[in-house]
Amino acid sequence: MPNKKSSLFIVLPNRMGDCILALPAVKCLKELIRIYDNSSIEIKLICIKNLYSFVKTLNIADTFCLNLKTKIKSMFCPFDKLFCFLASSKIIGLRAQESFGENKKSKWYLNFSHNIPYLTEEYTDLFPDKEFAEYLRKEYDFSNVIINNFGLCLALGYTSEQIKSVLKNVLERPKYAVICMEAANGRKSRQERCWKNDDFFKIGDYIYEKYNLLSYFIGIDKKIPVPDKPYFKDFRGSSSNIEGLGLIISGSVCYIGNDTGPLHLANFLGKPVLGIYTYYSKEIYGAVYGRNNYAVQNPKSIDEIINELDKMLKEKIAV
Repeated sequence: MPNKKSSLFIVLPNRMGDCILALPAVKCLKELIRIYDNSSIEIKLICIKNLYSFVKTLNIADTFCLNLKTKIKSMFCPFDKLFCFLASSKIIGLRAQESFGENKKSKWYLNFSHNIPYLTEEYTDLFPDKEFAEYLRKEYDFSNVIINNFGLCLALGYTSEQIKSVLKNVLERPKYAVICMEAANGRKSRQERCWKNDDFFKIGDYIYEKYNLLSYFIGIDKKIPVPDKPYFKDFRGSSSNIEGLGLIISGSVCYIGNDTGPLHLANFLGKPVLGIYTYYSKEIYGAVYGRNNYAVQNPKSIDEIINELDKMLKEKIAV
């Protein structure tokens, strides 16, 4: 019987800028756990309501809203570990067997079992590994706040050398294509507008093998499982709102999918798109920027799609 994973809940800062500056350390911690602890610890993120949709769309880890429901859950079933970037009255009620955070005199009502005094910029000089801090500053040009946030990894027992060993891969910006296998907002009655799901997976294999592109799958319906491959990422469900779609598409190099809303959004955002038209024609529902829409009308085989895909990638993208 497999050992039960322990949970580590991380409360992110409550301002968007501060939240983003904490994410390199969070992503680094996730990779450290995978490599050095064989994924025996499960990271879960907690953030305020205004940031919930944004953080959830990033798909770094399971994400919960900092609300009464989460607090009540922790009262009846305390978290294994709780790390708080945020030290404020907002976290009162969260319970954990072991907690990490900054004990402040001004926040006398909060008491963490492990005091991390260097989580704010005013106490950067208390960072425990000055040599490591200088390395982060010189190698990555990190600001003081980002460096302080790596106290998350140090406080949980990882060494500066272990952090260095994973950091480059963590920070490398992935090149990916967005793939949507759905149409008509996922309505089953409009399946005639959808190309074969298995062929989309074959396209994902192809662009990874030939162009080293990852595939980020978006949509609403998660009933059809995305194959478990390191170059496939399943964002379906978490990207169902327009903000989430925009965020994922904006970071992509191109879009591949049926004639549907996200295709038009990707095209409008300036991304080259490969549109598969199986019901309407591009003359009826063509994208706004037609010269950036590599349309395939009623393809008889996947080869027709691959040919147009190669043309798009060679003309529009340096791959």
